[in-house]
Amino acid sequence: MAKVWLLVSGKYSDFRVVGVFSTEENAAKGLAYLDGPDGECDSWDDPRRVEYELDPVIAELNAGLSQWRIVLNDDGSYSATCYRDFDNIPTSRAYGCVIYFVWARDEDHAVKIAAERHAGWRAGAQAAQGVPKSPAPSRRPV
Repeated sequence: MAKVWLLVSGKYSDFRVVGVFSTEENAAKGLAYLDGPDGECDSWDDPRRVEYELDPVIAELNAGLSQWRIVLNDDGSYSATCYRDFDNIPTSRAYGCVIYFVWARDEDHAVKIAAERHAGWRAGAQAAQGVPKSPAPSRRPV
């Protein structure tokens, strides 16, 4: 996947892209220039280098998929929300639930993918702890 490197500066409403570079080396040179010879940047607020993929998620969009946020609760219930973002967000564990971000055709497909991932995760976690397998979450919406 092709990448670009951005130099960004500022925070919140003052956030801005200062430059876009085709290589990490060029971005490093640009950042060194902005920082100045003494490493103290007087003109820019905390300039930093950020890496981005070009054309993120185009394969998923071309396949007609949408990103979904699936929350599988420990009691077996779930919630599903269409989630509009270009990031590939990792699975996270929160109090009483596991949150999955998946690319799917529709809500049912998203829940199926999340349930399959969850079953695999639970089996691996239980095997590591020597715990007998328990049933996967039901498809009961919240």
